[in-house]
Amino acid sequence: MQNEVPLPLLPVQPEYVTWRGHQIATYRAGAGQPFLLIHSINAAASAFEMRGPFAQLQADGEVYALDLLGYGNSERAVRPYVAEDYIDQIIAQLERIGQPTVVVASSLGGAYAVAAATRRPDLVRAMVLACPVGISQLAAPPGALSWAAYRLLSGTFGQWIFR
Repeated sequence: MQNEVPLPLLPVQPEYVTWRGHQIATYRAGAGQPFLLIHSINAAASAFEMRGPFAQLQADGEVYALDLLGYGNSERAVRPYVAEDYIDQIIAQLERIGQPTVVVASSLGGAYAVAAATRRPDLVRAMVLACPVGISQLAAPPGALSWAAYRLLSGTFGQWIFR
């Protein structure tokens, strides 16, 4: 994977980290308050979806984006993809960042981010979710984030992500 020419996803070259034996593309720019950008889950998903927020937020803090396992410049697995892998991968990235982080996520990536935050709230400073789906199936315990998720889902917080 590292010998291939990476796809032009973001204005910085990917750095690769090994997660459970797989090469995962991560992107980093800026300095200061950390932000972690999580893309959606679809056939063409990658950190490229987050190019707008990546460019804007790097002026205000240290921005991280990653291509989840099987997406963008990250390695493809030769086994089934499951939600737990993505949740664990988000937690691992937050642990690498090493301080409470603002997580910005969209679609099913948002549901995975919420599940990660419920398991490790010490790693998450705040969340911005754009059109998250599947939260009720992944987040636990019941009601832990329901009020916050409702406020985010019923507002317009995600509009700036797609401008």
